[in-house]
Formats: sequence, C-alpha cells, structure tokens
Amino acid sequence: MRSIVMSRRKYTKEFKLKVLKEHEEQGVSFWRLGKTYGIEASIIRRWWHVFDAWGE
Repeated sequence: MRSIVMSRRKYTKEFKLKVLKEHEEQGVSFWRLGKTYGIEASIIRRWWHVFDAWGE
C-alpha cells in the first residue's frame, strides 16, 4: 500500500501580512481569501489569531 505524503507549504511573512491586510482593511472573509489564494481558511484564521495576539 502506498502512502500519500503532503508537503507543508511555507509562506513568507510578507505574504501572510498581505492576506491579513485584505481581511482587516477590506473585510474579505477567511473563506474567500482561502479560495482566492488556494489556502485552507483555517490556516489564514490561525495566522490572524497569532497576528492579533503577538502583532507583526
């Protein structure tokens, strides 16, 4: 049996801030951002919580 291994993508700090800025300034939902950038909304939501707690 063959197992599927998914590699984790790494996103730059600049990219994360760009996405979060769209959410904050334009009110774009995490779901919509996820569809736009091909990222699970839960990942973007996690970035938001980290940003909210710790800042840039």
